[in-house]
Amino acid sequence: MKWKSSFKSHREISGLAIPQLLEAARYGDEIAFKVIVERTHQKVKSYVSKYGSSADADDLIQECYLRAIKSKTFYEARSIEAYMIHIAKFVCADYARSRQKARQITTTYNEDFSEHATDTMFDDEVASMDLIKSSVPDPFREAFILTQVIGLTYEECGDILDVPVGTVRSRVSRARNFLIAATSDDGLYQAR
Repeated sequence: MKWKSSFKSHREISGLAIPQLLEAARYGDEIAFKVIVERTHQKVKSYVSKYGSSADADDLIQECYLRAIKSKTFYEARSIEAYMIHIAKFVCADYARSRQKARQITTTYNEDFSEHATDTMFDDEVASMDLIKSSVPDPFREAFILTQVIGLTYEECGDILDVPVGTVRSRVSRARNFLIAATSDDGLYQAR
């Protein structure tokens, strides 16, 4: 049986708090689900594409929305965007773990299933992400990507990482220092 929406328009539903919006979507309210997707899709896609494989991005995005709708508990976030990025963080972590297990299996059987990079993959964005991944340690990298690449506010990033806003600002600053050190020609600049 299909759930009949109790809302007549997006405008009527836009004032709902995040838990009510998710609850309505969980029970099949199409308008509520559309509002969630419209508000968050671009940021979720951006986050997933930075952490996950571009070939699997659509599947990972779909998994994010499925988990959000199925979730019985609600993460106290300032915005639906922060809530969805919080879920995306765990979806990408699960994806990375499954990829790691797959690599271990192929290594065990001495099969080489590694993906071969092509020249077209090395555009500026990929090179920038490689630089970030190779030169910025994890806690700093995560805060930097969330705020500077994806465009979340420091408050939303703090909600996702469960740290104060000041810590987010500090981590972003440290990440910038690591990037400057990695790109300096003379090597004199040291990240503190």
